[in-house]
Amino acid sequence: TGQQRSGEWAMNLFDFQLGDGLPVTGPLYVRFGMYNSLGQAQVLDESGNATGDYGLIQIRGQSAPLAVWDTGLALDTLATNSPLVQGPPLDITATWHISRQPAADLRVRWRLLDADSAIAFETTTGIISVAPTSELPVGVFASAHYSFRIPTDIAAGSYTLEAQLIGGGEMVGQPYRSGIEIAARERNYEPPPTQHAINATFGQEINLPGYDLRQDGRTLQLVLHWKALGQIARDYKYFVHVWRDGQVAAQVDGVPGNYQYYTSWWAANEAFSETISVDLTALDAGTYVLTTGFYDPTTGQRLPVTLADGAQSANAWVTLQSVILK
Repeated sequence: TGQQRSGEWAMNLFDFQLGDGLPVTGPLYVRFGMYNSLGQAQVLDESGNATGDYGLIQIRGQSAPLAVWDTGLALDTLATNSPLVQGPPLDITATWHISRQPAADLRVRWRLLDADSAIAFETTTGIISVAPTSELPVGVFASAHYSFRIPTDIAAGSYTLEAQLIGGGEMVGQPYRSGIEIAARERNYEPPPTQHAINATFGQEINLPGYDLRQDGRTLQLVLHWKALGQIARDYKYFVHVWRDGQVAAQVDGVPGNYQYYTSWWAANEAFSETISVDLTALDAGTYVLTTGFYDPTTGQRLPVTLADGAQSANAWVTLQSVILK
């Protein structure tokens, strides 16, 4: 690989000598990865997010696929993250089998139906992202991952996931259906009483009614109280900066809930409190200033801040207070 140029394609042919113990039925996969002296390389999805340290190629399907359509397409496997708690996206992994070349490019209409068959969520996607179905070779198993931002406040209960093929703008055959369970999440909608009122707003999406602060020697225990002003589309990270003489002397960046409760999971008007420990043991004695804000980790851009008096923060952060280290 050290001799390859950026953008160059390299192709290798591998011959596997299969033993007698190979199962004669059921799905069969080739697992592959890359590594060097430092360890295994991460596999990235289309958005550049790490999905693990190996990839899979399916080379044989189940004895009977889940669904077959007369377009030459079959649904071999489908897995979801059900049961899931309100908040996270609905993740689906499907493997499609191309038995003959489809006459037209196919798409999938996904629906989530409640117990009364009412539509709780609907969207349409391609079969896979790398190529239209008309360009897939016959015999291939094509795996795809779908992540759907279903409503974060969707009612808890039993749902039906429906996958309907669409070809040339028309419905093709009957849909495939699978059960989905959604559990309720305990949520608060009223911020608790705060020691210090702030009432600042980040990007017209998140409000900071106030905060609590306790100083234990060289450690700060900061509790930020947030409230979602609506459905938040992106996963923001917060930052807490400790300043002295115009320089950041210490900082903490993170995802709410200790990386367990992303902002896109919040319900509209939900209140959430985050406890943050700021270690200042390495700093010199003196007076420091505490600030906080949010930013988009994919771009690094901070959310603009509207202060309680309606003014815009010039630096896209909120100044909390001064702290004195002795």
